[in-house]
Amino acid sequence: MTAPRRAFLALLPVSAGSAPAAELSQPSPDADLIRLCRAFDDLEGQIQALYEDGATPIADDEERKAAIEPLRERQDALLGRICSLHASSAAGIKARAWTIRKWDVDLILYGHQGGTNDQLIRALILDLTGDPT
Repeated sequence: MTAPRRAFLALLPVSAGSAPAAELSQPSPDADLIRLCRAFDDLEGQIQALYEDGATPIADDEERKAAIEPLRERQDALLGRICSLHASSAAGIKARAWTIRKWDVDLILYGHQGGTNDQLIRALILDLTGDPT
């Protein structure tokens, strides 16, 4: 993972739960999807914290990899469930978009320089998250 990716992640909200209170006041039909995205995002935050510019860095690469492995395994278990659910509300779509954004920071940072797919996906993710980056 690149240092710019880790630095950029540090600037993002901790989880997909950064929605305005009005969005949270009514139960969402995508409550399970949103919960899974938040769990995935929280694990990603824990992983990012282990890098040298993170909150709890592990300097040794092998030790860091060993610490990350169980977190990635937990993310992998969540990923299948996240991808199997259909988002039927704006809140569910936004939660999934934030998860993509947090996972693929290089796309957000450098996607405008990439090919057609990267540029279009980057624009869509920024639109869905409401982030003007």
